[in-house]
Amino acid sequence: LSQQALDAHRIGTDHWMAKGYDGYQDSQRELVARVLINLTAHGEPGPLTGHLQTFAANGKALHQLLHDFAVLFTYDLQLRTLLPTIWPLALKTTLDAIDAGADLHGDGHWSDYALAALWPTPQLRAADPSPDDTLNRARSDWLAPDALDELAERWIALASEKPKAADALAQFARTAPYSWQCATGLTWLERIINGRYDAFANRCWFVTHWLTELRETAAPGASTLSQWRRIIDALAAAGDSRAVDLQRIDE
Repeated sequence: LSQQALDAHRIGTDHWMAKGYDGYQDSQRELVARVLINLTAHGEPGPLTGHLQTFAANGKALHQLLHDFAVLFTYDLQLRTLLPTIWPLALKTTLDAIDAGADLHGDGHWSDYALAALWPTPQLRAADPSPDDTLNRARSDWLAPDALDELAERWIALASEKPKAADALAQFARTAPYSWQCATGLTWLERIINGRYDAFANRCWFVTHWLTELRETAAPGASTLSQWRRIIDALAAAGDSRAVDLQRIDE
């Protein structure tokens, strides 16, 4: 695709998605996403950063583009090796645009989807006949958490009190070493919840699934177990039915 075609795509997508249209079919969108990834990998990041800077105030367009990136990284092993090059740049570019005044939060409920999509998680295609196998392969060599350490604080500040962001963190945690999940993942989860357990109860399937897996995978240390129970108890007190079930795990 030429620079002119990519510019037209960027401008057109921003315009029509701001009006509520769905845009292109998945395969067409993934083609553009693949071009943006490959151009960046070959030293031409301008089209990718241009899309992200434009979409930073358009939650629907931003969510869709980041979702398409995640799908490609999930299914294409060769592209997945580019995650350390692409995703930190994408995250930083978008955060910088928001800091510079792009009003992502003003885009209604789509801003929640976009904020969650900023954090890299494996994503499935709807017609995948073996979703568990696909996810297991992607998780085995996904982006290492330390690649995002310098940007995490900025993302968490934006994602605070957003249930979809908590679910994104939970999905990402399942790609990380168990030690990271216990030492860092739970702490980040508490910071995103920020005491608003009432806003998260029964709204975060991936969070409670991850918390279940943490207990079933290995025996956590005393401090991790205390933190885990604190989160579960607070969710249960807020009425989360799955957390109530998890309270009985030691019975």
